Parts: sequence; C-alpha cells; structure tokens
Amino acid sequence: MSKSRGNVVDPFAAIDEFGRDPIRYFMIRNGGIANDGDYSSDEVLVRYKKDLVGQLANLAARCLSERLGADLNEFAEIGRQQTAVADESDATLRDLLVALPAQVQACYDQGEFGHGLAHIFEALAAANRHVTDNEPWTLVKRPELQARLQVVLFYSLEAVRLAAIMLQPVIPGKAAQLLDHLGVAADERQWSHARFAAGWQPCGHRREPIPGVARLFPKLK
Repeated sequence: MSKSRGNVVDPFAAIDEFGRDPIRYFMIRNGGIANDGDYSSDEVLVRYKKDLVGQLANLAARCLSERLGADLNEFAEIGRQQTAVADESDATLRDLLVALPAQVQACYDQGEFGHGLAHIFEALAAANRHVTDNEPWTLVKRPELQARLQVVLFYSLEAVRLAAIMLQPVIPGKAAQLLDHLGVAADERQWSHARFAAGWQPCGHRREPIPGVARLFPKLK
C-alpha cells in the first residue's frame, strides 16, 4: 500500500464496512505495532469470519443457548473441582487454558501482539473441538448427564471468558460486550482475573447470561 501508487484504503470506509474493533484486530493480528503487514478487504473478511465469528462468537453462542441451560452459578465450584482433578477428556484443554494467560502476557510484554492473539485463538479452536467432541446438545437430553453437561459448558465459557479479558486491549468494545453476555461484572475484568477458574465467584446475586451474543459480530457478505 503506497500513496505514490495510489492504492491506499480509506480507513473510515473500512471501519464503516467491518467495524472499529474488527479493523483493530486485523491490523494487530496481521501486522502488529512494529511490523508492516499486507492489507486487503478480502483478508479482513477472512479474519472476521474465521476468528471473530467462527471461533469466538460462535463458541459463546453455542454454549450460551437457552436450550443447553448453562448455569453460570455452578461454575465457581466446577472450576475448583477441575483445577484439582480433570477427566482425561478435559485435561488437555484444562492444561492449555491454565498456561494460556502467561503465554499471552509474555507476547504482549514483548510487543508481539500478533503472536499473543494467535495463542488466544488456538485455545478457542481447541475449546470448539472440545464442544464438538462432547456434544452438549446430546447431553442435555439425558437427565443423568446434567452434571457432565455443566462441566462441558464450563470449559467452553471459561475459554471465552479468558479470551475476552485478554482481548480487551485489542477489541475493547466487543470484548466488553462479550463479558456482559457472560455475566462478568465490571470489577472482574482485570488481567488478574485472566486465570483458569478465577472467575464466576459468588457475587451476591445470581449470574445470568444476557441473550443475543450471536449478534455480537453481524454477518457480512
């Protein structure tokens, strides 16, 4: 992209098309602060659909659906249990989420924001695979497996919670909305809360998810 070549992009038009936070995400993920990066609307659209919609918003929407009945008020106890002992089918994801905040912080501290974002979205991809493998839409139909259902939903939404906290420097508006949907209070969004099972603590009232997370990132053509 060069002014002398005349192939510049109007940043205000790009923001109108994709939104402020998605443009921030693309620029930091694909170039970063210190490095140059290629830009095209097609590449922004790929990141938008693959990462922000396909991994982040889709995971939240799948697991916050009213049909599955995630009980956020059970998650503090589930988190304590899973920290101590995790089922073999959950242990890989648990260990990944435990290690994730330190990995991302190290990247951010070194100015390697793109690498930090890559770690976050690799974890979200793993959480999406965990959902697919455990089929909560099947578990919900079996009364004797409701405890297992809540564990599966905990892992998915814990991945989203951690990701949203660590994405706040990059997509502050969308991250805040996502944390709202998860019922995460404003005083539970500091980096110190980006630890496995550090959220969902009793807060004096029932935590209830806010509907509509599927509309967090509108569909684009």
